[in-house]
Order: sequence, then structure tokens, then C-alpha cells
Amino acid sequence: MEKTPDGGWTAEDLDRIPGLPSHTRLLDGELVLRAPQTVFHMRAMRLLENHLLQAAPPELEVVR
Repeated sequence: MEKTPDGGWTAEDLDRIPGLPSHTRLLDGELVLRAPQTVFHMRAMRLLENHLLQAAPPELEVVR
């Protein structure tokens, strides 16, 4: 990976840096490489969403 430039990275830099993972984010000029979600995390989120959908009153919308 390249050295962080003075002033930090920009959105345009993300387009020109080869090989960045799709889950790379730009936060305050720094590249943040988030780990992909694990199967456990995806299943936990699905279970939580399903329970919230069943428990939430109709006037509330549950979104992931």
C-alpha cells in the first residue's frame, strides 16, 4: 500500500489505487480496511432483524 499523502487520501485517490478491497472506506483522509462480515455476523444480523420485524409496532419500519 502506498504511503498516506500529506493532507490525507481523497475520493479520487481510491479510483487510482490498484488492488484495494471493495470494503475499503475513506474516513477523514485515512483508508479504513474493514474486515468482511463473517457467517456468524450475518446470521446474527438476520436473527435480530427477524425478531425486530415481529416485535416492532406497524408504525415503525425495521431496516438493516
